[in-house]
Amino acid sequence: MGEKRYYWLKLRNDFFDSVRMKKLRGVAGGDTYTIIYLKLQLAALETEGTLIYEGVENSLAEELALLINEKPEDVGLTLNFLQSVGLCEVSKDGTLCTLPEVLINTGSETSSAQRVRNLRKRQTLQCNADVTEVKRVCNVEKDIEKEKDIEKINTLSAKPDDLTIKAKLVLDALNQKTGKAFKYTDSNLRLIEARLKDYTVEDCLKVIGIKCSQWKNDPQMNKYLRPETLFNATKFAGYLNEQEVKTSPQFTGYANDEEPFEW
Repeated sequence: MGEKRYYWLKLRNDFFDSVRMKKLRGVAGGDTYTIIYLKLQLAALETEGTLIYEGVENSLAEELALLINEKPEDVGLTLNFLQSVGLCEVSKDGTLCTLPEVLINTGSETSSAQRVRNLRKRQTLQCNADVTEVKRVCNVEKDIEKEKDIEKINTLSAKPDDLTIKAKLVLDALNQKTGKAFKYTDSNLRLIEARLKDYTVEDCLKVIGIKCSQWKNDPQMNKYLRPETLFNATKFAGYLNEQEVKTSPQFTGYANDEEPFEW
């Protein structure tokens, strides 16, 4: 597993002065809807701006309301407004909510980059406190160079081209395993590439195998054998630690000799 990555939401200094935000805040309850929009963006930081309806509640709006701890009716009104001004896209089947601005407003850094930044901060404080401590400052400089080398190695070991090639191999495996035909679209590859920054190709193939054993023969769950579900940032680790369902020729009391899926 790769090193931890931290995410944060960046807002432009004219965010609240934009025409769309002024319009949203101008309606009754607009301040509440604005907070809901910000909370939705925060919830989608690690999933490339995509929120997935898992079927826990009766609708996408109700499930997102549960996720961010807001009233379903307020979330529904917010989604309607965001769609009307192009700040939100909801799939036709109502299972995906995409917030395009998240990709623009997301900031992130690796843990090693954070350590370098903290070292620089400490170096500045040390220099201001005692400019005569040359030896200690030199040691800090050496540590910074080491951290830079580590960051460079991590960057070179995960080149975008390499990630794309690996992501295509994973998508090919998903198509072969499920009998489906997912294309090399940016949205599909981006999800897989994001997981490959922290996991291996073998991990991705393992998740495909596990979920296919559970869902492939289930008419209700088969539709979730797709990149946006299998490689979702909040679900992937849990899927990876599940057990593959082993088929048995003996009758177990359930249809098709399989254990029922517990959602």
